[in-house]
Amino acid sequence: MPDGMFRDCVEQALQLGFREFGLTPTTGDVFMDKNVFNKFRFLDSHPQVQAYHFFTNFTVVDAKKVRELVTVKKLSSLVISIYGHDEKSFVEIAKSSPKIYRRLLSNLETLISLKDSWPFSLAIGWRSTFDVPKTSSSDLMVLVDRLRALGVSVNPSHGLYNNWGGMITEDDVAGLNIKIWDDDTLPKLGPCAKLFDGFQVMATGLSTAAPAGMSMRPCRSATSPQLL
Repeated sequence: MPDGMFRDCVEQALQLGFREFGLTPTTGDVFMDKNVFNKFRFLDSHPQVQAYHFFTNFTVVDAKKVRELVTVKKLSSLVISIYGHDEKSFVEIAKSSPKIYRRLLSNLETLISLKDSWPFSLAIGWRSTFDVPKTSSSDLMVLVDRLRALGVSVNPSHGLYNNWGGMITEDDVAGLNIKIWDDDTLPKLGPCAKLFDGFQVMATGLSTAAPAGMSMRPCRSATSPQLL
């Protein structure tokens, strides 16, 4: 999303009474936006913005950007999604490469070294296969242990995965020790609560359904919108 459109959307949301912003894109990673630190600085400097937060797989940034990340002011919480428990499982689950795996390790090392400067609370969403060893047997597992020892919340979820409304099937995880929940495994009791207490601004600048009594016009932009 272009910076101008982003600022316009934030201003409209502030007029509606919102003070905290979630920056996690519907698809992709927040750091795929090459200008995302411009957006962080805008939110940091806006007197009405209280906080923002997002999820990331932490593989797009490099050590320089990690060091820059701890200088932001209003990032209240950061959740890092980690896939796999070693290089092999990471590459297979993330459909990635050993190079990206090593970048993840480097970024986590850099983040740990900056612990005393974190302006945010940190949590780890750790998702792998049923084959996760009971003891830490890889560089990645050792780093997860170090983060846990620092008081970071580590939320493991190994082996069982949601089918994303039928979009993911067993064929997509063939060869991995992973089970995909089918539609009947967990009952869906009512609609998503997000429909009632929040809304999303899409990459086009259009918003999803807003809470009762609120409306938001399309955000203005003179350029073609891109995913935040």
